[in-house]
Amino acid sequence: PPKPTIFVPFRVWTSQKIKNDYLPPKGYATYRIKVNVQNEKKEKQFSVFFQHPFSASKLYINGVSLFEVGKVSANLDEMVPLRLNTLVDFSTKEQFLDIVIHFSNRDYFRGGPRGQFLLASAKQMHRYQLQNYLVEIFIFGLIFGAFVYHLAFFLLNRNQFVFFYFSLLCLTFLMRIPFINSKLYLFFIPVLP
Repeated sequence: PPKPTIFVPFRVWTSQKIKNDYLPPKGYATYRIKVNVQNEKKEKQFSVFFQHPFSASKLYINGVSLFEVGKVSANLDEMVPLRLNTLVDFSTKEQFLDIVIHFSNRDYFRGGPRGQFLLASAKQMHRYQLQNYLVEIFIFGLIFGAFVYHLAFFLLNRNQFVFFYFSLLCLTFLMRIPFINSKLYLFFIPVLP
């Protein structure tokens, strides 16, 4: 018998049920949406953004492959997982966008997309991404200041271990920030193919 097709919003497929059973995390799926983006047919710039999915993804817009993260495959032995944020700029004269995203997963405990799928003008999207970077850099700076401040207090009074422990806690947060959400480390260490 043919495998069931279910229609879900842009979220992980492991949160979906078929016959009272949740879908397994390992597998592959296709997400599709058709969006009306303009009334007149003139060239416009758009951007698509979605946070690093659980494993590999491939994006098509109006039948054209625009971006692939990792290698998507129905055969899980052939797929190559890679978790990166996806930001794709493109231009179109079309009134409708037919957006198709393929996902495959074999390594993570959830399968499919993570977070929101965003579509906006290129200018709006780049402003949104810049704001996210600035917020993360600001938070990084605050925590770095707290780390240095409490470490300095500990070095001045080595009997107060609470300052040392708090500085270590700040350090663990500092090491985590560049690797989540915006993945700031990619500015300094690009991903090699």
